[in-house]
Amino acid sequence: MKIKGILKRGITATLVLAMTATAFAGCGKGKKQDEDSILNEAAKGSKEYVYKQEDINLDGIDIGEGYTYGLSKVGDRFYTSLTYDNGSYKVISFKADGTDTKVIDLPGEHTSYYNFCFLEDGNFYAYKSVSEAADTMEGGNTDAAGSSSSSVDASTEASSGKDDAATKESSDKEDAATKDSSDKEDAASKETSKEESKKDDDEAKKASSEDTADAASSEDSASGEDIEGFEGMSLGMEGEGKQYIVKFDNDGNVINEYELSKEQGEDEYFNIMSIIPYEGDKVIVSDTRGIETYSDSEGFKTILDTRSSDSEYADSSMELYVGSNGQIYTIMYGREGIEVHTFDPVKGEISPAIEAFHGQFEYSMSLFGGDGFDVYVSDENAVYGFDAKKNEVVKLLDYLDSDLEVEYGLRTVVAVSDKEFLAIMPGIDGSSTLTRLTKVPADQVKDKKILTFGGNYFGGNVRTAVQRFNKNNDEYKIKIVDYSQYNSEDNYTEGEKRFDLDIVSGNVPDLMMFDADSNYLKYQEKGVLYNYKPLFEKDEDTKNIKFLPNALNAMTSDDKMYLLINRFFVGSVCTRQRFLQGKNGLTYEECDNLIKQNNTTYETAFGLCDKETMLGEGILFAGDKYLDLANKKCSFDSDDFIKLLEFANKFPDKVNYEDYPNGMEELYSTNKSLFCMDGLMGFRDYMRIKKGNFNDDIAFIGMPNNEGSNDAIIMPLGIFAISSQTKYPEVAWDFLKQLWNTDELLKDDYGFPVTEEGFAEFGKKAMERPYMMIDGKKEYYDDTVYVGNTEITLDPLSQEDVDFIKDYVLSVDKIYNYNTEIHNIITEEASAYFSGQKSAEEVAKIIQSRISILINEKG
Repeated sequence: MKIKGILKRGITATLVLAMTATAFAGCGKGKKQDEDSILNEAAKGSKEYVYKQEDINLDGIDIGEGYTYGLSKVGDRFYTSLTYDNGSYKVISFKADGTDTKVIDLPGEHTSYYNFCFLEDGNFYAYKSVSEAADTMEGGNTDAAGSSSSSVDASTEASSGKDDAATKESSDKEDAATKDSSDKEDAASKETSKEESKKDDDEAKKASSEDTADAASSEDSASGEDIEGFEGMSLGMEGEGKQYIVKFDNDGNVINEYELSKEQGEDEYFNIMSIIPYEGDKVIVSDTRGIETYSDSEGFKTILDTRSSDSEYADSSMELYVGSNGQIYTIMYGREGIEVHTFDPVKGEISPAIEAFHGQFEYSMSLFGGDGFDVYVSDENAVYGFDAKKNEVVKLLDYLDSDLEVEYGLRTVVAVSDKEFLAIMPGIDGSSTLTRLTKVPADQVKDKKILTFGGNYFGGNVRTAVQRFNKNNDEYKIKIVDYSQYNSEDNYTEGEKRFDLDIVSGNVPDLMMFDADSNYLKYQEKGVLYNYKPLFEKDEDTKNIKFLPNALNAMTSDDKMYLLINRFFVGSVCTRQRFLQGKNGLTYEECDNLIKQNNTTYETAFGLCDKETMLGEGILFAGDKYLDLANKKCSFDSDDFIKLLEFANKFPDKVNYEDYPNGMEELYSTNKSLFCMDGLMGFRDYMRIKKGNFNDDIAFIGMPNNEGSNDAIIMPLGIFAISSQTKYPEVAWDFLKQLWNTDELLKDDYGFPVTEEGFAEFGKKAMERPYMMIDGKKEYYDDTVYVGNTEITLDPLSQEDVDFIKDYVLSVDKIYNYNTEIHNIITEEASAYFSGQKSAEEVAKIIQSRISILINEKG
């Protein structure tokens, strides 16, 4: 995306998460090579990837009551483990049909278990962590395993069922608050310089990819882990208690346990990522030292040492898996993003990255094993099998084709065969179910009429809405066409270009999703979009929905409705309230005076800003002040625009971010930054800016301008449209209107809902501590933000705070509209003024002339 200005700093990390909707779900995918449009492919429909779902009931065990840890197949038995709110753990084994269920209760208190590894003889290993509380009770008897007081939190992260959605929600909040979000935000922006963007992108993706690699499940590696967001237990860290590798017999009795603190060196910690079976009672462990064998008799023996800085795999975080033929696979971050390799334990060698995985999968993949293919992979779209002889990945199961409600992909799954899988299916309500997925022969798949749904980076909530619609509709099916699959490491806009090319060439999806940086208005002007207002007005389901007036205005154009918006945020500038002295906004001159009075610089005054950024933001916040596309008029030669050019010219040509290692928040707290070009993604953002940035009363003033008016903008987050060419406008409408459902709107903590009910509920939610729903209960946590190295807890909002934000949000009526061609003309010509070659007046006249010609030629 071409994110500029306010999208480049304070709100960038949060906005990109919102607009891509999944943390890395599809980002960086390899470029699709086929020349035929993927839209045409989707429109044909497919019966080859359909599996039916059948729930499996285990005798006396309800999978949904606990939090599941992986799923493994050993011989003819399947193994999983559960942890409960009270901290207890169970290991469960059963036959493929759910019969012959055996339950093992793991003993003790203040103990957590991870990385289960099941052996052929029924014995199993686990990674055990005993909290310090256990050491102070009953003489510190660590032979008895127990449940840590924090085991609910830990198991929530590790759970493959309920926590898929909860962990995502939690990590979204943390991403918005963590101190390094400002470091990652430029990686998300493609408007930074090419060199800086590439560097930042690589760093951000590496960090996130390593998280994904660490979080990847080991369902059929026999460790059985689905550790989403969990990176193993680290030793040698103050207050973490003790950790062990424990061997149990098939009745749950402890055969042996080894304290892992013996493995840590001075100033080091020891961290286990995965455990898989090897020979007899010997297992292979991937850890912070590399890859090692472990047995009770021999202890740890290094196979591959990665501690040396010259090692090709230094600092790599490897997850190990066992394929159907005993071949060991490892997944790690490498030159090609997330890479899959084979590992030879005899030679201690890792193969080159397997080419079949390059480009198809990036951040959302998980490996698993079982019978049939050599190994399997799942992502947010489907399940695939890897054929090692042919070196190819074969698509097997498509979630949408199979009407499976899978929000972020199957993470806990094992293959009974290439046509049958057992999976612990994460439910939308947070519960989980043990499920059999069986291939349906193509000739038995019911024919449905296909509606294509095109866009870039479809998030979990939109996918879930599509899955639910398909599941409940016997006549129609919506097929998501995600053009982001065309993107590559070297070209992040190829998908957007292909999407645009299909539309302008008349190959238009039935439904479309745009982001705020898309030039979607041109499709409206060209008659590509369907006016859904008649359907809206006669629909009984929407008659009782009350919309925020400014949001409804954003969806209405000349008494027609082409764009459906379900969430938005407000882009603005905020500052200390005392700087305003009762005014509603600030002029350029008043900002100049404040910068001088506070003895700061233009480089830091607006939170690290250069000339081009200030100019770009001034244009964005101006809304339609300089450009009236409907009437083909513009006023870039106006006195106000000239003043904007002159104000932008006071800023540096380039900001050296390395001069500010402690981040922008510290600049605000020390009054070196006076204005925060940020945005309100939701009510909670108010407290983040107030306490995290300024630690003072704040006011939102919009962008400074010549009149001192409050120039702020509405930025839509979810933008949807129906094609004017679709054969099924009523069906498309029946789907889209569901996106206004209050329950759906409240699933995300970013973006204001466009309905009055959703908006009010969002405000109420901000007045209590944030929480995740765990087993039907609210598990509270603190919302925090970092200032430098200091973590600050953000209090819930008061009613007065909510009312203040509500009044401000409802006062904003300008709509954000980014036009690439116009923006490029402005920045190109403005550079002559910034370099001293031309005056501001001369440049303004040239810009006015070029844009006038453009909008009159192209409309």
